[in-house]
Amino acid sequence: MDICEKQGDDHGAAITYQQLGQIARLQEDYTTATAWYMKAIAVFSHFADLHNFGIVIGNFVRAFQAADSATQTVLRQQWQQAGLDKIIPLEQLEQKFNEHN
Repeated sequence: MDICEKQGDDHGAAITYQQLGQIARLQEDYTTATAWYMKAIAVFSHFADLHNFGIVIGNFVRAFQAADSATQTVLRQQWQQAGLDKIIPLEQLEQKFNEHN
C-alpha cells in the first residue's frame, strides 16, 4: 500500500484498502473495515471503476449491517463526513442491498 501511495498509484492503493477492509471485517472489526472501504470507495468512484466500486460497496454494507446500532450511527456520520453521501446516500445504498439479498 505504501509503495502504491508513494508512486501515486491511487487505484492500486484502493485495491489494498479493500483487502485490508476484508481482513478487518473477517475479524469483526467493523469500524476499521468500513474506514478502509470508504477510502477505497472514494478512489474507485474517482476512477469510475464500476467493477471494484460495486464489490467494495457490497462489502461496506455487509460490515455496516453487522455492526451494532451505536457503531452504525458513528459510521453514518463518517460516511457523510467523507462526502460519500454525494456519491450515493447510505440509506439508498442499504435499500438497494436489501432488495438484492
